Amino acid sequence: MKKACLLLFAGSALLSACTKDNDLHEGNTGGLKLHRVLSGGKVVQEYDYNSDGLVTRQTFYGLGNNKSSETIYTYDSNKKVVRTESFSDISSSTMAQHLVYGIQEHSYGSDGRVNQTKTYSKNGSLSELTSIIVPTYDAQGRVVSILQSSVDNKPANLYKYE
Repeated sequence: MKKACLLLFAGSALLSACTKDNDLHEGNTGGLKLHRVLSGGKVVQEYDYNSDGLVTRQTFYGLGNNKSSETIYTYDSNKKVVRTESFSDISSSTMAQHLVYGIQEHSYGSDGRVNQTKTYSKNGSLSELTSIIVPTYDAQGRVVSILQSSVDNKPANLYKYE
């Protein structure tokens, strides 16, 4: 859910922010790529890309030019996201950051759709599996439900879409 909020925020920021031409760069795959979003003359978002033109790093900045969140994307040979590593600053103070780290590993079915996402919390170099997310699709390929289970396979959340 936090990822969806971040993506929504990124999309709304793209619609409301302006950037100079030198912040857009021609990629190897043709077309322009957004690299920075400015607000009040300060960088508030940055994006890095791989040689295929896929986003590899998404960074948001908050107060004091501190990173408020960052996500690193890893792709397989079919250009599908197989892993995301992220952190978010959840502190309520500008004096010290309190960072929360997480990892998501995505697996795909033979139809090319995500069939499972494993979510891990990260503490230092240790990662602990915290939940397993399984989407269900309709005949048109739209997600109609998402079941989030705890590591002991007990349902934790069920989201249904109509």
